[in-house]
Amino acid sequence: MISFIITIIVIACMAYMSLIYESTSLVRLCVAGAMFLVVAFVYLMIRRKMIKCRINAPITLVDANKTINLRVMVRNNSRMITDKIKLQIRYSDTRKIRKKWISLFLAKYGENEFTIPVMLTDAGYYEFEVHKCHIYDRLGLFYISKRFSSSAGLMVLPEPKDITFRLGERIRNFYGDSDIYDDVRPGKDSGQIFDIREFRDGDKVQRINWKLSAKKGCLLVREDSQPKACPVILFFSVRRIGDKGYRADAYSKALESISSISFALMDKGCPHFMVWNSKSRNTLIRVRVDDEESFFLAMTGAMADSVFQEYEDMKQAYREKYRGEIYVSEIYLKNDKLMMDGESVTDGEIVFK
Repeated sequence: MISFIITIIVIACMAYMSLIYESTSLVRLCVAGAMFLVVAFVYLMIRRKMIKCRINAPITLVDANKTINLRVMVRNNSRMITDKIKLQIRYSDTRKIRKKWISLFLAKYGENEFTIPVMLTDAGYYEFEVHKCHIYDRLGLFYISKRFSSSAGLMVLPEPKDITFRLGERIRNFYGDSDIYDDVRPGKDSGQIFDIREFRDGDKVQRINWKLSAKKGCLLVREDSQPKACPVILFFSVRRIGDKGYRADAYSKALESISSISFALMDKGCPHFMVWNSKSRNTLIRVRVDDEESFFLAMTGAMADSVFQEYEDMKQAYREKYRGEIYVSEIYLKNDKLMMDGESVTDGEIVFK
């Protein structure tokens, strides 16, 4: 657009000179320049309407320090002669929001696909957005801009570090409501049968299954199941680029700490909830973590969709949403420090009371 303005200024100056010197040659040159400018503008407006662009990633979860190719698809719906365009890609690298211009040449009518190699070094969520495009004429003298709203997200999970846990009796023997039951230990929930076994001395008569006992010819007792409730709540709330007080080193360290604790709890067989404030749903989201699949689901969901919220506000919102729920311990970040039940957590052994 700047080139159009400069050309208009030049033509206006030529027109002024033609009036001063009464030069018909300058008048003809001004008319030719104005006609050329109008034709170029109409041509670019048609091309602008006919060009669409989108970006996507073949996978969303990538390893650090490995190259991955993003795909940029530019669709040209015009059969006019096409040539150069420039795309502006905006992305954040956990340190600041960056912009990069890429020159592309459209070779054909229809879909044109290009690959952009990227390498991510730090853990975090990266969003690549096609922000705007400069569409040039055949001579490359003029261009017109068009904005797009296509984006693709890539994620690098932090590498969990070794953490030693000591689970107290309250954690190991925690009893609460759950739809998932223990496969190893019987319990007191009569809503689910754990096992059927022969009657032993000390068993209550009320637990005898009379129908099965009549079929088998011996007394059989029903053992109830033990619900596998979550005694630990892990609040995920990390400052991102644009948040007040954001620091790149604190962001990476927070991701590593939360990931390490969640993975260690899962490895110890301690189910827990990871909770975050969802940007897309504008409410608290929680995911139960008790195996590797749920661990990756929770971490990717929290890293991609969470917004920062102070711990006190998040805890209050959690209690309002899940009224009456009981748990033993809560882990959270406060002033970029990892806390558990009001006490700072340091590297080494973590003891749950």
